[in-house]
Amino acid sequence: MSLEIASRLFSSCLALSLIIQSIEFLTLSDSADVRTKWAWSVQRGDLSHANKLLRGFFDFIFCDSVHLVHLLLRLFVAVSLFWGITFYSGIITDCP
Repeated sequence: MSLEIASRLFSSCLALSLIIQSIEFLTLSDSADVRTKWAWSVQRGDLSHANKLLRGFFDFIFCDSVHLVHLLLRLFVAVSLFWGITFYSGIITDCP
């Protein structure tokens, strides 16, 4: 097996895993209850020792709209990796 085929196979397996995870996270975020142990309002207590700036950063990152954009971006990148239109895979397939 050549290096090009091995890297494309690895990229495709990685992309499939990321697509499945992203779809799962999107469906879970719709049904998530704010009282579950994975909710940010519960997890935020783990950062009680951190400074205010860091807590504010994580509050922004984990607000619902930003989290949704992150998941959609992750899904887009995974699909682009699967189809081989990322920068890295473009370099590999264009090498002589």
